[in-house]
Amino acid sequence: MSSLNDILYRLQGSFLYNLPFAAAAAIWRRLLLRTTFIAITGSNGKTTTKDLLAGLLASKYPTVKTLANANGRFGLLRTILSVRPWHRFAVVEVGIKAPGQMWRAALVTRPDIVVITSVAAEHKQNFLSLEVTAAEKAKLLGRLGENSLAVLNGDDERVRDMAGPGMFRSVYFGTSSESDMWADAISGNWPERLRFRVHSGDQTYALATRLVGTHWTPSVLAALLTARECGVDVAAAVPQVARMESHPGRMQPVRLASGAVLIRDEQNGSAGTTEAAFHVFRQARAKRRIAILSDLTKDNRTAAQRIFALGQAAAQVADIVVFTGQESRHGVRGAVLAGLNQECAFGFTGLRATLSWLQQNLREGDVALLKGNHFHHLSRLYFGLLGPVACWKEECTRRGLCDTCPELLSPSTALKQDLPASG
Repeated sequence: MSSLNDILYRLQGSFLYNLPFAAAAAIWRRLLLRTTFIAITGSNGKTTTKDLLAGLLASKYPTVKTLANANGRFGLLRTILSVRPWHRFAVVEVGIKAPGQMWRAALVTRPDIVVITSVAAEHKQNFLSLEVTAAEKAKLLGRLGENSLAVLNGDDERVRDMAGPGMFRSVYFGTSSESDMWADAISGNWPERLRFRVHSGDQTYALATRLVGTHWTPSVLAALLTARECGVDVAAAVPQVARMESHPGRMQPVRLASGAVLIRDEQNGSAGTTEAAFHVFRQARAKRRIAILSDLTKDNRTAAQRIFALGQAAAQVADIVVFTGQESRHGVRGAVLAGLNQECAFGFTGLRATLSWLQQNLREGDVALLKGNHFHHLSRLYFGLLGPVACWKEECTRRGLCDTCPELLSPSTALKQDLPASG
């Protein structure tokens, strides 16, 4: 059965499989004349921006959004086909892996509003420079018309320059008072959460979020600014944002039965998100900081080179590093050569052995960061700390978190998923 599921998953990503869905989505989109389509793209922060914005809009208008982080070709088409004529807004997350993909997404989506969060060095195998990345992201703006809107990161030079001469209007968010909405007094070292002051026009608001890490500031500002432009009062939006929790697997803190806090950040293994997570971890206050790692998203280096470098970086932010996977020894070697005590660097070739170590060693006062290549599905370590896990396959083609996978949990574990409280 699992082999059949893997085949079906690969089929869903193929061009021929998606062709009839693309045609149906394109036709359906053109019939949705009353729905404002908001397309969100960028190298980082898309999913969190989407969740925050959709939550704000849904408090006032009928709204639909991309499920989880299904921002690829099939997920985009499925989102469009899920929109109904009574939806006032559709918040669509758009992700790409290679040049040449954005124009197709723009053609099908025909956005009325485009939000661009950032340009960073992601998918390095396909995007050889930041200029190439920026040019591809900017293609989403090509479908904007005379009454359309671009919401751009004013702190990111490459994003800011995307406005250019055009028929659409542009507004900016950032940390400069020149932006249409901007933030200052930004703080948030764990166990504190992100907080800052929001400046909108002549008004200033104090915002204390539930998010972990100051790197989420652009996502919050993008959501607030876009919501404001769509008719949501900022004064009403700020307390709503303050109540919103982290997206699962995106710097999501959960308290374990042992008393330790696990920060789940295993949904995206890119270099950019790893750097941001390490920055948060370095400043975290805890009895012990434990980094649980596998690998980064593939780039032009070998796995051994990536994991060795990951070990070196982890040694600068963690008291203990725990590597899992066939190449874990390279991470251990990198951490030790970077100055970490040999007794504080552990490597395991399989997830079960890694889980056994965590079960025996995590304790009250620890903060553990769970981070790695999403294809390794490290979520199973989290669920294994709750109870029995049914799936331990070494390779899985599924993308995203294990949380909703029917193969993951034994029935007893499934009943206990909601036991750990957010910390």
